Amino acid sequence: MRKTLRAHFSVKGTGIHTGVYAEVEVLPSFSEKGIYFSYQNAASGEQGYIPCHVANVVSTRRCTVLGNGEHTVSTVEHLLATLHANGITDAELKIDGPEVPILDGSGAEIQKKIDEAGIEEYEGDDWSVLVIDEPLEFTCHTSGAEYHLTPSEAYELEAVLEYDNALLGGMKADWQYGDDYAEKIAPARTFSLYSEVAGLLKGGMIQGGSLKNALVVLDDDLTEEDVKSDLNKYISGGSDVSIRNHVINGPMFFENEPARHKILDLLGDLSLLNLRIQGRVSATRPGHTGNYNLARYLINAFYG
Repeated sequence: MRKTLRAHFSVKGTGIHTGVYAEVEVLPSFSEKGIYFSYQNAASGEQGYIPCHVANVVSTRRCTVLGNGEHTVSTVEHLLATLHANGITDAELKIDGPEVPILDGSGAEIQKKIDEAGIEEYEGDDWSVLVIDEPLEFTCHTSGAEYHLTPSEAYELEAVLEYDNALLGGMKADWQYGDDYAEKIAPARTFSLYSEVAGLLKGGMIQGGSLKNALVVLDDDLTEEDVKSDLNKYISGGSDVSIRNHVINGPMFFENEPARHKILDLLGDLSLLNLRIQGRVSATRPGHTGNYNLARYLINAFYG
């Protein structure tokens, strides 16, 4: 059996990287075409489609970007992770804008919308299953991310962070597919060290980023006064921020929220394989580039 939405829903808001307002309407699909983005050219009225597949990844810098040579859609990972976690095999993602809205930086609002819309099964072949039947090791030489894959009866994900930071150093999280994604993974927000955010702001990136859609972790060598002074240059009211337990405008929802968010990203990126993994994937220092290259490695290893 395949699964799609019982009713359509929309999410709208600003893209974290472009700062451009966008809307995505998530529509039921009974065509066995999988999950795909659709769009309409504002000038010509011509429609286009981008299947959500690893073959259509065109960039992994700071987010996962899909494209078809004529059009791209950025920051697809949170939406795709949440659809995948709910077992949805087919949906049309009708997008108006260049980037999926960041919302609060997590998958929580999307999960709520799915719960409200409902899920419907229909006749057709379910995802194929990629079975990890022996230990595998993969290192992404571009990013340094390391992945250790071992046999398991379930689909398990583990994320291990390695930062030179008192809060993030050695943080880890694990999750098993089907184990209450809505409560344990969906609410985990995207995160960054303050030094990374400051650099991106100075470089003109994360135009839609704010302290409301990301966790920002204080670097060990910075003080609250340093941050407030610097933020005032980029964010209105930056001097009003507070720092609680090393998190700007904290606290975190979970003591290991950043590691849980890495699981969300990993789940979304691996969903582009259009199958379900049976096995345990343990990722150390994971990111979108490493996740994408892991997906390519798995295709080559299992399908030639």
